[in-house]
Amino acid sequence: MILAEKIALLRRRCGLSQEELADRMQVSRQSVSKWESGTSIPDLEKILRLSALFGVSTDFLLKDELDERALPDGPGPDADPDAPRTLTAEEADACLTLYESVSGRIAAAVAALILSPAPFLALMSGAQAGQAREDLAAGVGFSVLLVIVAAAVAVLVLTGMQLARYEYLEKEPFQLAYGVEGVLLRRKEELEPAFRVSVTIGVVLFILSLAPILLAAGLGASDPVVLGLLCLLLALVALGVAIILRVGLVCGCLNKLLQRGDYTPENKRLEKRLEPFTGAYWCAVTAGYLLWSFLSMRWGFTWLVWPVAAVAYAALRAVLQGVLSRR
Repeated sequence: MILAEKIALLRRRCGLSQEELADRMQVSRQSVSKWESGTSIPDLEKILRLSALFGVSTDFLLKDELDERALPDGPGPDADPDAPRTLTAEEADACLTLYESVSGRIAAAVAALILSPAPFLALMSGAQAGQAREDLAAGVGFSVLLVIVAAAVAVLVLTGMQLARYEYLEKEPFQLAYGVEGVLLRRKEELEPAFRVSVTIGVVLFILSLAPILLAAGLGASDPVVLGLLCLLLALVALGVAIILRVGLVCGCLNKLLQRGDYTPENKRLEKRLEPFTGAYWCAVTAGYLLWSFLSMRWGFTWLVWPVAAVAYAALRAVLQGVLSRR
């Protein structure tokens, strides 16, 4: 009795469909179908998981001379529904590859959101310099702003849908298959120098972004010049954010896979309790930013809401974590 026949026999014996077995094994239904038809063979890790799932020895699965007469009477044991899922090397590599492929798009979309007021400011600068009508410049600039925001949001939404399959990495405990942790640690060590460099460059750009405005204020520059310098400020900030995100998202993915930093099992449990606060906080910050920006039309200044809100969020989160961890 060959392996393919044994898998089909044990699956039916446990009352599982191919879809249900695929879900338990965290593979596609087509993979299970290929195992049972003999067109492909499970790897060693899958053999071990099948052995545990069906309650049989690996000898029974792998030795053709053993048939169903070697099985104990009665249905095989079912998998423990409360047991943490096991992340295989293939799944970890697929997740990391996806993050590497979309990190550039996410960084570009976030940078576009930060830079979106720049065309409006540039057109208003030209209008104040007498190069165009102010009402026309405002209308065109605002329209361009909305187009940029809509395009960036569309990119972020579509990318988020791609990453949705790995949301459980942030919320649920899991275990890594044998040997996967070592591979991920090596990749993290290889990426850390690039991450340190990107953070350094980003922070330098954030600091330098204030220099043109401070210089203009000291020299008493005209309004058109100040608006032009605000565009430069936004460009430097957007570039710094993009550089940090491009590498930071991949580092974040590695931390999720390794369950390090903010993604330890303990932090995941705390995060579930903090979800209502997080959602309400950032909704309020976004509403306040948009309201202040549209009322004042000082887009080159109101972006400061985000770093201030981020620092305040970190402080409030730390306090709440301390309170909840004591309970």
